[in-house]
Amino acid sequence: MGRACRFFLVALLLLGACAETNELTLSGKLLVARPTMPANLFSRTIVLLMNHDADGAFGFILNRQGGEAKLSDLMRDLDQKLPDPMPANPSLGMFLGGPVEIGSVFLLHSSDVKSGEAITTAGRYVMSKPLEMMGHMAASGEVPKHAMLLLGYSGWGPGQLEGEIARGDWEIITPSDDLVFGPGGLGAWEKAWDRRAVGL
Repeated sequence: MGRACRFFLVALLLLGACAETNELTLSGKLLVARPTMPANLFSRTIVLLMNHDADGAFGFILNRQGGEAKLSDLMRDLDQKLPDPMPANPSLGMFLGGPVEIGSVFLLHSSDVKSGEAITTAGRYVMSKPLEMMGHMAASGEVPKHAMLLLGYSGWGPGQLEGEIARGDWEIITPSDDLVFGPGGLGAWEKAWDRRAVGL
């Protein structure tokens, strides 16, 4: 079983546990790094939290862009079998999602298209297995309005994220499409920080 597949299974179990306990959760929120955060990978980043509960949290950094890539080229480089026929295959922004499982590739996209074992947060942001989504696109001709490729993800153990928030490392805001699927970079962080300042 591949690393991305194992991650999906664990993530689905975590989401189920959160739903059963009805705990207060930050799932679906954006973390915005405060300017005072010590210099590290997360400095001046925005992070979409896919899940947050008593067992920890995971999500994706959204503004560490590393270029663009065609999904088919990336899968071919990873020696993955491609669907036949190939679906529409535009270039997608490729981002560093976080330091965990950095060799794994994830597809974050809008909820207008879904397939198989997808994880949805905030009601409209979907994490799918890239190959599974490509197969769905090939069969249906449906292509998400917004999509981005992510290498790795960001994870926190039990209580770790809560500690960082209490320490003042993060602000929390509601996500929007322009922040999640925007151009990324420092400009995205500045926009998110300004939005926090006006209470959005």
